[in-house]
Amino acid sequence: MNDQIDIKLINLENHLNKLEGEFLEFRYDIDRQIEMLDSTKVVHRDEINTLKKKYKDLRDVWDKTVLDIIRKGEHG
Repeated sequence: MNDQIDIKLINLENHLNKLEGEFLEFRYDIDRQIEMLDSTKVVHRDEINTLKKKYKDLRDVWDKTVLDIIRKGEHG
C-alpha cells in the first residue's frame, strides 16, 4: 500500500515539475511578446510625433506662403 502511495506521489511530483517548466516557458514567451509590443509602441509613437511635426510645418507653409500668394493674385 505504501509503495502505491509513493509511486503516486512520485508521479504527481514529476507531473508538477513538468507543469512548472511549461509555465516558465509560457511566462518567458509572454514577457518577450510584451517587450516586442512595447518597442513597437515606442516606434509608432515616434512616427506619429514626426508626422504631427511635418503636418504642422506644412500648415505653417500653407498659412504663411501659399495663402499670401493666392490673396495677392500672384499665382499665375
